[in-house]
Amino acid sequence: MNNPLVWNALLFILYVSIQVALFGQLKPLLGVASCFVYLNFILSFPRETNSTVLIGLGFLIGLTVDIFLFTWGIHSGACVLVAFLRPYVLDFFTQKEKSIGVSAKEMGFVNFSLFLVLMIFLHHNIVLFLESGAFSYSGLLLIKILSSTLYTFTIIMIFHFLFFSQTQKQTSL
Repeated sequence: MNNPLVWNALLFILYVSIQVALFGQLKPLLGVASCFVYLNFILSFPRETNSTVLIGLGFLIGLTVDIFLFTWGIHSGACVLVAFLRPYVLDFFTQKEKSIGVSAKEMGFVNFSLFLVLMIFLHHNIVLFLESGAFSYSGLLLIKILSSTLYTFTIIMIFHFLFFSQTQKQTSL
């Protein structure tokens, strides 16, 4: 499939469907860990993707998940922040080498893993903090954030190695 717009639209539908139909219906793993696999849609775009487009897509996927999960803008807000910070975090982990793609193969496993963990942790902090309605961190909230980060990281790495490592099909808009 050579058309990047069609490919990205299919990925958008796939990630939202998996999030809503599968992970949105599952009870949290061990009662505390939730998986937000749709975040990979934002994180796996090529480096050269326009920041405005990425922020718009982050808002769109977050809003779509919010609509289906009835979460009132929590996911869209977290996705916009992740999309906004993504280029700066990528620059930190790749020393601003624009030719390097967003994959374990091109960034190196350690840098790619650290990039994912940091971005997932940031996203989960926002989502779970706002979802809890708490204005202070509790021990249970911290456990939820850490376990959900690990759970989501594991699922995204599995997706990455199964689907994105052979060909980086997602192209910039």
